[in-house]
Amino acid sequence: MPDEVRDYHQELRLRLVAQFGLSVNLNVPAHITIKYPFLVEDIDEIERVVQEFCNSQAQTGWFLQGFNHFINNDSYVVFIDVVSPAETRIAHSKFLDKLRDVSWIQWGHFDTADLHYHVTLATHGLTAENFESVWSFLNQQRKPNFKVFFDNLAFVQIEESSRSVYKIYQFQN
Repeated sequence: MPDEVRDYHQELRLRLVAQFGLSVNLNVPAHITIKYPFLVEDIDEIERVVQEFCNSQAQTGWFLQGFNHFINNDSYVVFIDVVSPAETRIAHSKFLDKLRDVSWIQWGHFDTADLHYHVTLATHGLTAENFESVWSFLNQQRKPNFKVFFDNLAFVQIEESSRSVYKIYQFQN
């Protein structure tokens, strides 16, 4: 994400931590998930597929507008809402098709281009007891309104309870 979005996201997350004691991983920058986690058997194979896609894909747009949330069973997430034009969903779908050629990748229910795109603000520490207060606080903050580009793919490495950016691939077109 551009600096303006990263700064906005980071500042808002820090406010949520200070106000409600929520736990956020500050090592992972603002992002939109394109493929949910999977165990990597051969990083070189994945990197080749990603690099080939990035070499041929032109950037498309995203619009970050307002706040939203998910509540599933006892899981709560607050996030910046993302609107995507059809061309961005098509690019996402093309990337997933390329990954599907890798036989050992695991696939889940949310590994699709029909997602409700979002930029997570907080999930860890959100509960039925504090959700309404967090949601009310969030809706008193300056609403996001950014146009950004789907112009790169980043690998997020997950090790035990930590996450960090492993590598970023820029689109070449």
